[in-house]
Amino acid sequence: MIEKINSLFSGMDGIIRTPGPSLGNLMESKKWVPYFIFILLTVMILSFVTFPYAADQMSEMLQDSNLADYFQDQDFDFRSLSLGQKMFVLIPELVFIFIVIGIGAFFTYLFFGIGGAEGLYINYFAIVTGASLIDIVFPKMVETVSLIFNVKLLGLLSPAVFISGADAKSFIHIFVSRFDIFSVWYTIAIALGIAYFSKLDIKKSMTISVIYLIFKALVISGFSFLFLSMV
Repeated sequence: MIEKINSLFSGMDGIIRTPGPSLGNLMESKKWVPYFIFILLTVMILSFVTFPYAADQMSEMLQDSNLADYFQDQDFDFRSLSLGQKMFVLIPELVFIFIVIGIGAFFTYLFFGIGGAEGLYINYFAIVTGASLIDIVFPKMVETVSLIFNVKLLGLLSPAVFISGADAKSFIHIFVSRFDIFSVWYTIAIALGIAYFSKLDIKKSMTISVIYLIFKALVISGFSFLFLSMV
């Protein structure tokens, strides 16, 4: 058991220090389960820690939204939720992570497959799961610090911070914010890992990865813009 834990942390250290070989080997071995469990546990723990702080933000957001008329005053008191109710709120977040990784793996497989990269869907699911340490866990850690100390750190790590006077709900602001440091890091790591695994030219792999990043940013920004325009 200890050996497996050490192997997991060694693998995560490799993803940070040498993403190409580490993610390439993970892609080949397809041993994604430990990474997936670690991601879920970490997100769950951090979500519990920040729940009281996030609850206040959720209350303010609902009270200021168009949905406020459909709720009573006691419905905004998220801090008073029981442990079971908190789990009911947090479990969908964990399910959403699995869906995000699965969909991300599919489109990564699709884009790189069109580009001539080798591998099956399971290979791409493995690399996306491992790289999600960068794209999911690290942003969640920053979000935790931001909520506890009431400082918007994630916004400072995005180029959207340089867009002066732009409405945070505007499409351009949402789109630009998708190119934060973690998304760029994730994109580079994925490109290096797949290039290592499939012996794909690094420049070609990087180009495909950037194209996918832009595609993903457009899709997510579109859905986010539509959602924010309704609340």
